[in-house]
This record gives sequence, C-alpha cells and structure tokens, in this order.
Amino acid sequence: KIKIKQKIDLYMFSLLASKEKHRLFKVSAVDLVLTEKCSLKCVDCSNLMQYYAKPVDEDHDQVISSIDTFMSLVDYVLQIRVIGGEPLMYKKIDSIVKHLLTFDNVETIQINTNGTIVPNDEKMKVFENNKVYFDISNYGSSSRNVDKLIGELSRRNIRYNAANVTSWTDCGRLVDTNRSESDLKEVFGNCCENQGLTILHGKVYLCPFSAHATNLNAVKSNSKDVIDLEISDKVLLKEKIKNLYFNTEYLEACKSCNGRDNNVRTIDAALQTKTPLKYNIVAQ
Repeated sequence: KIKIKQKIDLYMFSLLASKEKHRLFKVSAVDLVLTEKCSLKCVDCSNLMQYYAKPVDEDHDQVISSIDTFMSLVDYVLQIRVIGGEPLMYKKIDSIVKHLLTFDNVETIQINTNGTIVPNDEKMKVFENNKVYFDISNYGSSSRNVDKLIGELSRRNIRYNAANVTSWTDCGRLVDTNRSESDLKEVFGNCCENQGLTILHGKVYLCPFSAHATNLNAVKSNSKDVIDLEISDKVLLKEKIKNLYFNTEYLEACKSCNGRDNNVRTIDAALQTKTPLKYNIVAQ
C-alpha cells in the first residue's frame, strides 16, 4: 500500500508540476547517486552497476556542490532518492543526508537499500528525522542483514518500507535497436523514469539508465541529455534543466534501452555474477 500510494503521489505531482511549469519549477523525484559500488553483484541491475569494472565513490565536495546548485534552481522536490550502487556503502552518507535536511524545499529523502548493510549508531542518529525514509528491497538470502536493519529502523522510529522482491522488469541491459523516431517516443513515453532526474558526477540526466550508460561510454553523449551543473550562468542552467525535464520526447539512451514499463517481460530478481559484464564502448 505504501509503494502504491508513492507511485500515485509521484504521478499526480508530475501532472500538476507540468501545468505550473511557467510559474514554478517543481520536480517529482531526483536520484542522487553517491557511489557506483554495490554490496551485491546483480546481473540485471536496472542502473547498470553490473558493467562497472572499477566502480568509484562520488567526491563528497562535488555531491554537496551539486545539491546546493540544483536546489537553488528548483522551487520544490517531492522526493530525493539517495542511491548507488548501494548508498549505505558510501562512508559519508550521513553528511550528505544531514546536508539535504537543511533544505525546506524537499519533502522526502529516500534511501534505497538492498538490506545488506546496517549503518552504525552515528549514522542512524542522522536518519532519525521525519523526512527520511528507507526503501528496502528484500532479495531473500542475498539481503543478509535485512531483519537486523528493519529492527534498528523500527527501534528508532525511522520510516521504512521493506518489499519482498522476486522479479524485475528486464531493463538492465544494453541492447542494439534500430527504432524509428516514433518508436523512440513511444519507449520514452511509456517509461517509468521519464518524470525524474538523476545527478551523477556533477551532471544532470533525465533517467538513471541514461546517466550510467553515458558514464560508461556505452551510448553517445548528447549535449541535450547531459547538463553540467558547473555552468556559471544559472539562468541558462535552470532553463536547460527545465527543458530536459518538461520537453524531452526521447533520449539518446532510449536507442539502447530495452524499455522500462509493464509491457517488458519480467525476470528473476538479483541473480548474481562474480565478474563485471562486458559491453561495447560507443565512439563519442
């Protein structure tokens, strides 16, 4: 019920945000990537972690700078999702969350985790805030510390949802397509991630697949799809992000995406691999 309500709230918020876009800049969801590292090695990760041979953490100062710049440009964010990889592997996650909590124009700070890590007492104290919410994907035996994590969250009255996840949409693959423009628009229009933004390495993308596929050099980097938060002209920067968010019909990455909607087949969740998967590097 919690997840269904979240989806409805995000959908309704995005509709209202679109109607108000000439007056206010409201964003339904932002994925803030803290690390490419993960405590699991899932073959079909939708955020393409399985392709990172040398995953790295985000530079702390750059994350803070990205947050400050982005939050100064938007009027309101319904949900900031702190993600990875596995975000609880990021040593300074408490510092990032503490900084996010200083902003009045964000409603919820959601930490997406796989139930393998229980933060220490110092970090947990930071998370003891009504704005913080844990979204736990329980993959059974792979989520080896999920019960302990749930116990700690419950004891501290930290909001959470723990869902037993046994299947995924088959969207964690880089595929070769020859889609027409109308097909690309349809794939993007049906996508479950077309009303959110992703911040990765100081840049803004419209979806996590686009962010990581571009970061991996698996798709061509399109200047319309990738916006550098270090642009000095903040008026121009805001217009670029608004245009990406409200006016995009499809992305370069849509040409290599298997689709992220209910028409795409489901697969077993969290199957593990011992080594990173191979992919083709696209000439930039």
